[in-house]
Amino acid sequence: MREIRQSGSEGGVALTPPSLPLSPLANRSDDRVEKYLDEIQRRARQGKCFHRPGLGVREFAADFDWVDSDPDVALARRAAELGHLPNQFNEDLGLMLYDVFDARERAHGFRWLRTEEIDACERDLDTALVSLKNGEQTKRRKEDSANRRRWTGKLIKPQPAFFHARIENSKLDCHPDRVQILTPTIGGH
Repeated sequence: MREIRQSGSEGGVALTPPSLPLSPLANRSDDRVEKYLDEIQRRARQGKCFHRPGLGVREFAADFDWVDSDPDVALARRAAELGHLPNQFNEDLGLMLYDVFDARERAHGFRWLRTEEIDACERDLDTALVSLKNGEQTKRRKEDSANRRRWTGKLIKPQPAFFHARIENSKLDCHPDRVQILTPTIGGH
């Protein structure tokens, strides 16, 4: 939902699906882009959403309709419904919050371990403890339980990232490959 085409103030909004770059943290066999796109499509066709989409912040709610065809065809169909062509809207919005995490850091950042990964660690521990006496096994299990990490990657500190937002021809483009992401310097440097 990083590219939005607005068809006039009284018109609907058509979403143009962007490319979805996945970080190495998202490379899980059960998590495929298609799975999430199917879920989004199914729910949007029914008019459902977990959180109402917003344009930048939740105070600017975005009404939406699922568009099965080419967005330009949908825009023309909406213009016919309205009886006129939607106005092409252009405006420089200035700085807009893009994200609170640096995408480069997020690619190698924090993620919770899945249940099967935690179970695999426990099996590895069981295998390693087989040769020890029961008392020593209990001691090691307690140590492991107290110190076991349930996450991987590195903790990353939230830092706001902004971009210069411009609406051109009723389109707000905020794809990371086509806008400059700006991060403030910390400590006045």
